Amino acid sequence: MQQLDSAVSLDDLNRLFLFADVKSDILEQVARACPVFRLDEGETLIKRGQRNHSLYIILKGRLRIQLDKGDGTALSYIGEGRCVGEMSIIEEEDTSASVIADVACDVLEIEDQILWGLIEQSSVVAKNLLRLLSKRVRNDNHTISETKKLQQYYEEKSNFDTLTGLRNRRWLDEHFEQYASMNHPVCLLMIDIDHFKNYNDQFGHLAGDFAIASVAKVMSGNLRQEDIALRYGGEEFVAILHNSYLDYAHEVANRLLEHISKQIIIDQHGKPLPSVTVSIGMAQHSRGDSRETLITHADNALYAAKRAGRNQVKVV
Repeated sequence: MQQLDSAVSLDDLNRLFLFADVKSDILEQVARACPVFRLDEGETLIKRGQRNHSLYIILKGRLRIQLDKGDGTALSYIGEGRCVGEMSIIEEEDTSASVIADVACDVLEIEDQILWGLIEQSSVVAKNLLRLLSKRVRNDNHTISETKKLQQYYEEKSNFDTLTGLRNRRWLDEHFEQYASMNHPVCLLMIDIDHFKNYNDQFGHLAGDFAIASVAKVMSGNLRQEDIALRYGGEEFVAILHNSYLDYAHEVANRLLEHISKQIIIDQHGKPLPSVTVSIGMAQHSRGDSRETLITHADNALYAAKRAGRNQVKVV
């Protein structure tokens, strides 16, 4: 950090928010007592975890705030006219982040004792600093709010399958217990597209994707609002039926068999592809059953349906 020979001009100080409407004699004190420094790109102004004793106002260039210099990921950027370092002065605590020149910068340094003296002399400086702090808190709150929204968005996205729009296996792993603990019966259908490898080999993987999407569409259209349709993985699907015994689950499964076998599959050119059939295994959750136990029972029933000739429903 290199100190410049020329002092900050009164005109430049007048344009800074901290000194807005401040008397000229106060501005002259600042110009005399506060040096201007030049930082090269990448140079550290404030280092995380150390004590800071100055407020810095950016006269030219841009600073970035980051947790670790080696990481390079910026938390935010500070542009011309804004300041850094005031929070650590007021709190008398070590700095919580590093401040680094994102490009070559000129900064005005106001040491803590000079800053406190300006506040004592001028209520306008004190008011402007409070406004700066208020704006900083408001911006931080907005950033936190947006970060939480973004985090929630990605968490929600991670629980859904991109091809079908159905919930995925991760969702089942994370949410099964809340349904298993309810005081009403729950049935699970394990659904698998018949001869899917042959379908892929004959018509191509893109056709296989259209077939998977068509099964998902039938499931979404034939379950109640309180039921859950998931893509378990590959060509396998799961349906969780709330407040349902096996007789109702069997009715739903047969309806899915019929509608899936009749569902018209359209390729990317709008041409029809051969329809597919599915095999379905059913199981009813018993109190104390784990997720793995219920899925194993439904999976065993599914393989029984396949062994029996496919395109049918079984329960074991």
